[in-house]
Amino acid sequence: MKRFKNILVVLDHESGSEALIERAVTVGQRNQARLTVIVVVKKATMPLQAEPPVVAEEPVIDIIEEIPYDAPVPVTSKSPQDFQKRIPVTIEELPLDVQEYIIQEEKHDLEQIAASLRQAGVQVSSKVLSGSPFVEIIREVLRGEYDLVMITAERRRGLKKALFGRTTMHLMRKCPCPVWVMNPTQPEHYSHILAAVDPNPFYEQRNALNIQVLDLATSLAHRERCELLVIHTYTSTLESHVQSGRISV
Repeated sequence: MKRFKNILVVLDHESGSEALIERAVTVGQRNQARLTVIVVVKKATMPLQAEPPVVAEEPVIDIIEEIPYDAPVPVTSKSPQDFQKRIPVTIEELPLDVQEYIIQEEKHDLEQIAASLRQAGVQVSSKVLSGSPFVEIIREVLRGEYDLVMITAERRRGLKKALFGRTTMHLMRKCPCPVWVMNPTQPEHYSHILAAVDPNPFYEQRNALNIQVLDLATSLAHRERCELLVIHTYTSTLESHVQSGRISV
């Protein structure tokens, strides 16, 4: 059975992390693994604000002059969009005091989470990273030589609800170690596990990956006492011609 010893847990305040933390603790306890809990500060936006106006005390007026209905409308050079402009900046471009405040707040929150996990008997450390989420996560995986990344799928609306978010899709394609993506609302225990493999006698690297997929899937199915389904899909080079009806087989 594959045993994970160094697990990177990526928290996201927007997607929710309660189920992810519980699952990470369970995996860490079963494997006697070390957890590192991180938060990646994404790109932020700051409003383009002018200097605050000076508010003067208004005199008391007894008579209010009426404006004629046909009076011309005053023209201003500023449009409503001018007051709504926002300039995108990265966390590194924020003022030093604001940047330090955000980082310290995230560190404080992470340390509280780490302290609660240590009470469960799990070895935990915490980090705050800044930049593009998937890039910083992969860099941390390479630096720390992690063997598993656990992350919550980003919340999306409409059609994208059924798909993973941008960060998780990048990780699943490019991360050098296995990535465990969790749905924030998934049940505590699994009932069915699907393992997709692509066996090919001419590709040793792909076959080695198939063995790893089956090893992880069977281990998890055994732990969860659930049903395991192994699936393989293929496309025949002549399938389109056979289905077209031009060839009788």
